[in-house]
Amino acid sequence: MPRWDPNSYRLIFDAGSISLLRLIIKSSKGKESTSVNDLIPLRSMQAGESAEIAEIIGDPTCRQRLHDLGLAHGTRFRVIRQGDPCIIRFSGTKLCFRQNESTSVMVKVPATI
Repeated sequence: MPRWDPNSYRLIFDAGSISLLRLIIKSSKGKESTSVNDLIPLRSMQAGESAEIAEIIGDPTCRQRLHDLGLAHGTRFRVIRQGDPCIIRFSGTKLCFRQNESTSVMVKVPATI
């Protein structure tokens, strides 16, 4: 998994993260351009911060379940509680993530919304 560098506001990719990078590039074809450096994992956000869903990465069943609940590319949300569980609010709905689930959600940092 890429790690977030808070000093440079960038994701640092190691060799194991190359497949994630390929997935982001592949899934963003046909969508508005998003630099990988603009994306952070949901787990890196703090309570009170707002962002926009960029990608949901992981098990297709889990991704479909989140999409069915209304959490999809472009959804704006606010972090209500960080930790385990992480709680976000979007469109009047609250959604809880266990720590391992929130790592599969990549968001656009607030400065790029």
